[in-house]
Amino acid sequence: MFLARELEEIFDDLEPLQRFSHLPLEETARKLNEDFHYLQNLVGEKALVPGHYYRTLLMWPLILFGWEFFAEIVYLYPREFERIWRGFGEISLKVTSAFALTDIEVFTSHDDLCTTKGPIFNPEWYRKNLYPYYEMIWEPLKKREKR
Repeated sequence: MFLARELEEIFDDLEPLQRFSHLPLEETARKLNEDFHYLQNLVGEKALVPGHYYRTLLMWPLILFGWEFFAEIVYLYPREFERIWRGFGEISLKVTSAFALTDIEVFTSHDDLCTTKGPIFNPEWYRKNLYPYYEMIWEPLKKREKR
């Protein structure tokens, strides 16, 4: 059983969005919209506050499993990789679907595709396994004309 301090450390590692992503889509969107309006009111006309998502897809397994274990899953356990990958894609789709229901005008997302030495995976791997998910993940935003 986790102690309160250990739970606090775990939650400190989670970006604020993950703290309520278990909620229904409309409730998640409402909370994201509240955060957007709060931040936009703070900066006023000086800046445009974007919606932002740090763990678009590749970041999920890199953060949770580490590079070596993730690469092992990808190359040695393709069925398990597909299941896990699809799950992360569904989480990210829910996030972008919620952002699409907010008043944001601009959305940014993040994935570390490369290190200082180059791509983490072969570019063909990205074309096959990553980019199709990006299309799916960003589709709700595109439909609502979020930039």
